[in-house]
Amino acid sequence: MGRGEASTATSPASQEWTARSGPDYDRYQHQLIYRIGIYGWRKRCLYLLVILLMAVVIINLALTIWIIKVMDFSIDGMGRLRVVENGVRLEGDAEFLNGLYAADICSREVRSYTFLHS
Repeated sequence: MGRGEASTATSPASQEWTARSGPDYDRYQHQLIYRIGIYGWRKRCLYLLVILLMAVVIINLALTIWIIKVMDFSIDGMGRLRVVENGVRLEGDAEFLNGLYAADICSREVRSYTFLHS
């Protein structure tokens, strides 16, 4: 370059100014859009974690409902054991593994108690 010649090279700052003020501003603006969020293997791992968590929740709910059905839980009691006004009523046979502590035990008149000692 000689002494009297003007510089044709422009600095990055001046290029940015002309790009922002020129007719290609929209095209330049699209190039400055940054991706915000999680991308790549992190996103796949996050989706896998969410899917596994949903599977565990669904299996947990299914097992809970299954246990409620098998044990015959209801508002009145569980199985043949019913909660009544003045205590608990057992309809059928029962086996107690440990000691039974009760203030009063009654039965129907047609059946008697059978106590088995081991």
